Amino acid sequence: MGLSVIHGIVASHHGHILVDSEQGKGSSFYVYLPIASAGKEISKKELGVIQGGEESILVVDDEEVVANVVLRMLERLGYKVDVYNSSIEALKAIRQKPEKYHLVVSDLTMPKMTGLALSEQLQKIRPEFPTLIMTGYGESLPGDILTHYGVHEVIGKPIKIRELADSIRKVLDK
Repeated sequence: MGLSVIHGIVASHHGHILVDSEQGKGSSFYVYLPIASAGKEISKKELGVIQGGEESILVVDDEEVVANVVLRMLERLGYKVDVYNSSIEALKAIRQKPEKYHLVVSDLTMPKMTGLALSEQLQKIRPEFPTLIMTGYGESLPGDILTHYGVHEVIGKPIKIRELADSIRKVLDK
């Protein structure tokens, strides 16, 4: 996993990371997380239902670990999922069968072709091709940029299943 993703996960849990590195000896990473207090148990009703679906989704992320986590989340929600670690290969697959996928979930920053460039190419294949962008850097993308590239929704990493599920339904149910 990329260090930015790990940092995001730890920060979202109000933790800290300390690094000790010595040339020729290596690096040590110390992750400190707060102790969870024993509070009241949250009921399933309070959590609410996380809505899934049966649509076909293509996931694109150059980090295999992240792509596989998103794959498992989406499969648990009932979706049919294909994963690519290359935006170029994903684009080839979509060109072969553009009707196969209902949505593309892509990382923003990837080598050779960014998620924005992929979304732009998808719009040429099928106008209004639903695209959701994931980003681990906390970028705030202006609405006009999203519109220009055909992006329908942006979510931050680390990916939270509820946010992912809600964003997918928001895009697909339009």
